[in-house]
Amino acid sequence: MLVLTTHSAVERRQAIRQTWASFTQNNTAAKLRHVFLLGRSRDARHMRSVQEEQAKYGDIVMHDYIDSYGNLTLKTLSGFHWLLKNCPNIRFFLKVDDDVWMNVPTLLNLLQTKDTELQTAIGGTCFHKIEPIRNNASKWYASFESYPHPHYPATARVRPTPAPSGGAQCGASVTGCTLLPPGGCVHSTVHERVWRQLRLEPRGFQPTSMETNACCVERKR
Repeated sequence: MLVLTTHSAVERRQAIRQTWASFTQNNTAAKLRHVFLLGRSRDARHMRSVQEEQAKYGDIVMHDYIDSYGNLTLKTLSGFHWLLKNCPNIRFFLKVDDDVWMNVPTLLNLLQTKDTELQTAIGGTCFHKIEPIRNNASKWYASFESYPHPHYPATARVRPTPAPSGGAQCGASVTGCTLLPPGGCVHSTVHERVWRQLRLEPRGFQPTSMETNACCVERKR
């Protein structure tokens, strides 16, 4: 379970450890693990705080990029690099934001029933015909240079209702391997969800709809 987080979200990480991530038994469970994904911060206090937290819990993975919303694609891909290097025998992954609550037993049951489909798919609630936001004041702004098409490709999100934010996605380890670009370099201004589907779609991977209402609840924004 790859949990995307930020340096200041200390209370969220602690809440996750005490609730749905507790199923990993402090990363000693036989078949379940969690890590929190971070980049670097320009704030030395944040860096010290996270380093102390990592020393205490051992569940934080920090990579060498500035942690920002604009680097979300880089954060996700860095997480998959770490995952496939350190956990090469996994069958499934979950990528989830730190403001989402997961029902882990229900999710695990769902993964078992969708095993075959998830070998060639990203699982979640599917959204089609989403138009890029062209307002450059928006957090989700996409310029015509970065994405010239009128609609984004279909995407999948593990979440109960449509919304512009990320939530979570799940898939098989083979999907994670397919996401990784040659040489491991990512230079993209396209949103992470869109970049992911642009990479998967030509290789025969598609979003697949999953009954996820019982799996997660996202914090109201």
